[in-house]
Amino acid sequence: MNTEEYFAEIEREVRKSYQVANLARQKGLDPVSEVETPIATTLAEKAVVLISVMYPQLQDKRIIERILELEREFGQLHTAVPFKIAEEIAHEKYCKFKDLLEAIDAGIRVGFAYITLGVVSSPLEGYTGLKL
Repeated sequence: MNTEEYFAEIEREVRKSYQVANLARQKGLDPVSEVETPIATTLAEKAVVLISVMYPQLQDKRIIERILELEREFGQLHTAVPFKIAEEIAHEKYCKFKDLLEAIDAGIRVGFAYITLGVVSSPLEGYTGLKL
């Protein structure tokens, strides 16, 4: 099995697992009737999807595309990537928030999710919020 076949097999099995999980959720035993976490194949997707649990308006492919563009410009995991995407989200370039503090908070969380490789606890529990 070559590398492409290996990753294709992983993707097939993950999608199959999601189908099983969604069928289980449809039985009504969970508070939500479908699996909430989308599949993420890149760090950019993982960072955005992770924070979109808190801020659903972040579910915009342009943010992921912009992170990938910044990675091509600066390099993967370069510190300029999370700072730049955080700034753009805070300026509501991709979506709107209830106020400026929420926009800044969302930007910080996406940047933090990116630079910590999508470790769930870092941007959701480690960083607890912004106060002025």
